[in-house]
Amino acid sequence: MYIGKLSYKVKVFILVVAVLLTACKVRIQEDLSEEQANKIIVVLSQNDIEAEKRRRGNDRDKRYEVWVSKALADKAWRVMKENDLPLVNKDGIAEVYGKGNLVPSIMEEKALYLRALQGELAKTLNSIEGVINARVHIVIPDDIFLNEDNDRALPKAAVFIKYHLREDGSVPFKENEIKALIAGAVKGLEERNVQLILQQIYSTKITQQQAFKRYGLIKVSEDTAEKFNVLMLLILLLIIILVVFIFLQLGENYKLRREIYLLTEKKKKSNLSSMNENLIFNNSVIDKGGNYGG
Repeated sequence: MYIGKLSYKVKVFILVVAVLLTACKVRIQEDLSEEQANKIIVVLSQNDIEAEKRRRGNDRDKRYEVWVSKALADKAWRVMKENDLPLVNKDGIAEVYGKGNLVPSIMEEKALYLRALQGELAKTLNSIEGVINARVHIVIPDDIFLNEDNDRALPKAAVFIKYHLREDGSVPFKENEIKALIAGAVKGLEERNVQLILQQIYSTKITQQQAFKRYGLIKVSEDTAEKFNVLMLLILLLIIILVVFIFLQLGENYKLRREIYLLTEKKKKSNLSSMNENLIFNNSVIDKGGNYGG
């Protein structure tokens, strides 16, 4: 009888657990390529944020979402903003010239060339470990682009690089090497005409003291605090179910003992009644016998 009721409560308990566990996480990015999602997960992991990649769509149109703990969502957003995530792929030569457009004009050809060249250089810089994001802007005078001899104007370039330091505290690149790379890719561009704009991003990792929360004598990390709360809630629900079950069992045992007691009392009364009837019968027989003898 109570086993059936307990099974129903267990089902409800499991449902509550599933709902609570699902509510622990929130989606922070969607409609991503797998490369973009993987990059976000790696960067968040480097900042002590556990993230989950979930696939959406079919095999032809696979897109991805990134989910994190609700307690760390704000921190995750801040880390992604600092790291310019999700990264937007820059068009290189293959992307720019592979679109099959009509024959462009000279100015359109120049714009396409600059766009492709800037994209290729940015891809190279972004491949350097420690570089978060890089952008390259190149200015080529029309006379150089048209192969005209003119010493009055020279190509110029501006490079913006957002980066973070390596684990040993060093910068992940050398400025002179970046200038040499950019100058070597553009005809007539000299290293002195390459301007670098550098932005260092400091680690967003929280201090060890801030990374933990206390629950009395128990200390848990911030990213597991919500899981700990859910665990405590589940334990409380389990205790409540056990208490209810024990209470029902005690009630059943009490009813059983009560029934046994009543049956015993009834039997005792029945036996006593039989003994009294026998005694009365025997006395009546004796009295009758005495009367006959007299």
